[in-house]
Amino acid sequence: MTTASKTRGSDSVSARRIRARHLADQGKSLREIAGELGVSKDTVSRDLAAMRRDETPDATPDSGSATDPAPRLILPLSRYMADDLAVLAEAGHSEQEAVRLALAMLANAYRRAWLRGIAPRGQRPRIVVREQGEGTRGH
Repeated sequence: MTTASKTRGSDSVSARRIRARHLADQGKSLREIAGELGVSKDTVSRDLAAMRRDETPDATPDSGSATDPAPRLILPLSRYMADDLAVLAEAGHSEQEAVRLALAMLANAYRRAWLRGIAPRGQRPRIVVREQGEGTRGH
């Protein structure tokens, strides 16, 4: 197996795990989740267990660590967020990296709007998303 195919495989596992967790959060059974994802019930069970392990903070920090563990952000995962995270996982981002990048992009858009006077500081600016090539002449 090549490195590229190994990477794609781990990306699809991440995306599948995100989707499995979302379906479980909706109250679907292991059998229903397995059918929707095209995998066995055992695979779904392992995926959900792995997601729980990844989310559970260590009870005690490392013995050599003088600081507390990093604070954690816990959010309800909507269907849209789960779908978006699955897309980003498929592209090779971890959940943590995807959330960090999304927050940074939105915060930077706010900062630019405030600096340019588009919106008063502390207020949400209106953000318009344009498709590539939109608004250009001659293309």
